[in-house]
Amino acid sequence: MVLLRGKNYDIGSQPNSTVNTAAAATATTLVLKNTEGFANNDYIVLNPGAETAEIAQITTVDSDTSLTISALKFAHSVDELVFKTPYNQISFYESASSDGTYTIIAGSTKEMEYSELYTEYNDTTGDSDYYFKVVYVNETTAATSDISLSTYWQISDDILPITVEQLRIIMQFDQEDIKPEDFYEIIKMAMIKVNLDITSSDPNLKLYSAMLWGRYLALRALASKAVSKGYVSATVEGRTVTKNRADLHEEAEAAKDDYDRFIRNQFTSEASRTDFMANAYIESETIQQYIDIMTGVQNAMYNENQYKFSYGDRSRRR
Repeated sequence: MVLLRGKNYDIGSQPNSTVNTAAAATATTLVLKNTEGFANNDYIVLNPGAETAEIAQITTVDSDTSLTISALKFAHSVDELVFKTPYNQISFYESASSDGTYTIIAGSTKEMEYSELYTEYNDTTGDSDYYFKVVYVNETTAATSDISLSTYWQISDDILPITVEQLRIIMQFDQEDIKPEDFYEIIKMAMIKVNLDITSSDPNLKLYSAMLWGRYLALRALASKAVSKGYVSATVEGRTVTKNRADLHEEAEAAKDDYDRFIRNQFTSEASRTDFMANAYIESETIQQYIDIMTGVQNAMYNENQYKFSYGDRSRRR
């Protein structure tokens, strides 16, 4: 048995509005600030990212502010977000190889769960060595997303702090410039670097650090690719732009600086704690040696300042 986690369809760019009148559970009327962009039989996502997130279907667009919908499961408050979604279900596909033929897993089609970023499915007969993809489905029209645009993953990839999709979104580079399998290796190498540089159980710290170093590694890889190709393309605010090796190398160095600065700030924060040496793995003699060194440096600086204040700075005398 394997637990599959498929990323929900990205509704961020879809038509949206907000709840204008609170709606009770089981309600079939929804009043919004406006219904522009919504149509009969469309699916909507209410309050995504919260425990009460749910998908409902529009029966009728009654007015500029009112919808008749399928019965709600939860109550919804004023100002909660409502997004249109072209798909309400997700299906899981599998293949024995990353570039093989992907076939649907029987019984895996289910409604997406927008209370989280991912919808989970327990594949009772699944193989953890297989490769998986997702396809989005409109239950009413039977329309589906293009499986060739879905990025594959393996169960072992669940241990990675960031996904290929997340790093690609951050990078904003076209898929043909960095293949999914290359992104996987970049993320894994980034995690090795992070684990060498910091020790923390905070998942957010590891996620952000891996994102920063992953971006650096990806930019270095693109700079190397630009040597033979001449350039690589990036999608920025809907426009495709090209970048040469020098541009990519400069961005990579900036990304490295961002990572170094972030890690340095974390260490500074840790070092400012009064118990930063309270570690069972550091011997008391070693701790005392560090204290003596720091005390000696502090005393030396104090004596130097006292000398300057008493007699003046000799380096400024003529």
